[in-house]
Amino acid sequence: MTDSTRSLITAAAVLTSLAGLCPESLGQAYDLEFAVRPGEVIDGFTVRGVNGVWLNDGDAFVVSVSDEDRTDAVITRGRVVARVGQTYSLGSASPGVPATFVLGTFWTGSVQIVNNGDVGIVTFANEVLRFNAIDDTVDVLAEAGTVLSGGPTTTVSSATLDRIERPFRLMDDGSAVFSARFDGPGGPVWGICSTDGVIISESDTVGGFPVSRVSPSAMALNVAADGTIFFMTSPPGSDRAVITPSSVVLADGQTFLGISDLELANSDVVSANSEGVVALEVRLGGARAVVATDGRLIATAGEMIDGAVVGDPEDIWINDQGDVSFSTLENQVFGPDGLVLDAGARIDGLQVDLVQATTLRMTNDGEIYFIASFVDDLGEFIGGGLIRATPRAGQCSVDITTSGATLSGQPGFGIPDGNVDLDDLGFFLNSWLTGDIEADYTTTGATLPGQPGFGVADGNVDLDDLGYFLTQWLAGCP
Repeated sequence: MTDSTRSLITAAAVLTSLAGLCPESLGQAYDLEFAVRPGEVIDGFTVRGVNGVWLNDGDAFVVSVSDEDRTDAVITRGRVVARVGQTYSLGSASPGVPATFVLGTFWTGSVQIVNNGDVGIVTFANEVLRFNAIDDTVDVLAEAGTVLSGGPTTTVSSATLDRIERPFRLMDDGSAVFSARFDGPGGPVWGICSTDGVIISESDTVGGFPVSRVSPSAMALNVAADGTIFFMTSPPGSDRAVITPSSVVLADGQTFLGISDLELANSDVVSANSEGVVALEVRLGGARAVVATDGRLIATAGEMIDGAVVGDPEDIWINDQGDVSFSTLENQVFGPDGLVLDAGARIDGLQVDLVQATTLRMTNDGEIYFIASFVDDLGEFIGGGLIRATPRAGQCSVDITTSGATLSGQPGFGIPDGNVDLDDLGFFLNSWLTGDIEADYTTTGATLPGQPGFGVADGNVDLDDLGYFLTQWLAGCP
C-alpha cells in the first residue's frame, strides 16, 4: 500500500461525525468500463483505434478496429471476423466466379451485426458484404454493375449500380438497405436501394418534398424493425424533412412542441425505434435541441443536467423503450438517467480526448455504448476504445466491487455484491488517485446535503468527491 493510499484511508476517521448520511440519489448515474480497450489483444489483433460499432437485439456488438500498421479489421464475440488482406470463401459463388476473394479496404465507420450474428460491411470497391456466422463464408449482397428493378415507391423502373456508400443496414432476413448511385432517366442519380430493388431516388418526391442524396454519414439512414426506412432529405434551396419513402415525419415550417415554424438542425443523424418514433436534432427558439417525434423535448443546449451544461447535440439514439441518449460537440454523453460522461473525464485512468461522432448506440436495457479516443498526461494519443455505460439505478452508491475482488481480472472486480466494506473503499481510492471518472460523486463545493449539486457528478474528481464517498462509506448504505 502506498503512502498516499494509507493517508487517504486514515482521512476516513476525520469524517466520522458526518456518518449517517445516505442519499437516495446516486452520485453517478452510470458505471463506465471498456468493452474494447486501447492496446487490447483480441484474437491476435492488437487494437489501436476503434472506428465503428453496432448492436443487435441480443446486445452483442460488432466493432471495426485498426492496429499500429493501420490495418483494419472487424471484431465481434471476441474474435476477428474480417480483416483487410485476408482471403475468404464466397458462400454463393456463381459458375465462373472465383470461390475465394481477398478483402480490400472498407468503410470502417459503418459496420452491422444482426440477430443471428451475421456481420455486414461496405467496401471501397462498392460491395455490400455479409459475413455469415454459421460457416464463416461471405456473401456479396450487391456490387457495382448489379441491375435492380424499381419498386412501388419510385419512378425509377430499373437501375445499374455504380457506387455504394457507407449508410447501410443489414437486415435479419439476409438482405440489406443501402445508399447508392445508379443510372436514372436523366443520368446518374442517388437513391436508396435494397437487395430487392430501388426504393426511392432523387427523381422522386414525398409529400411535396424533393428527395435528396442521403448524407454519407453512417447514421443518415435508419430502418425500423418493421422495415420502414427513415432518412433526412435536404435538397439545396429547399426545406429539410425527415421522411419515409411514402410519408413526411417532420419538416421545416411545421408546428412542434407549441413552436411554430420549426427548423430542423443541420444534422443528418436520424434514429428511429421499432414503434416508428424518431429522435433528432432541431432548433427551438434559436437553441439546438434533441426531440422525439412523439412530442417530447429531451434536452436543449445550454440547460444543466447533473451539474453539466449541455453542449450542442451531435449523435442521437432512441431505443425500443423510447429512451433517448445523445452526445455533444463538447465531448459529452447523456443518457435517460442523466450525465454519462463530461468533457475531460477519465475512464479507468485514461484521459478522454474526443467522443467520436456517429458512434453512440443504446440497448433496450439502457446500456450505452460509444467510441472515444484517449491521450496520456502529455496529450499524446494513446488509442481509441469502445466504452460501455451501465445504469446504476437502485444500487447503493458506495457498493462498487465484490468483497475479495481487489485486483483487475479477479471474479467480481468492479461488480457490486450488496456488501459495503474495505474492498469498496480500496476500489474507490484507486480510481480517485488516478482521477478516474468512476470517482466523480459530487459537484465541486457541494459537500453537504441540500447544497446545489450535492451527490451529483460534475466531471471533476477532487477532494470533495473523496469526502462525499467516505461519508457514505462510513454510513454503510443500506
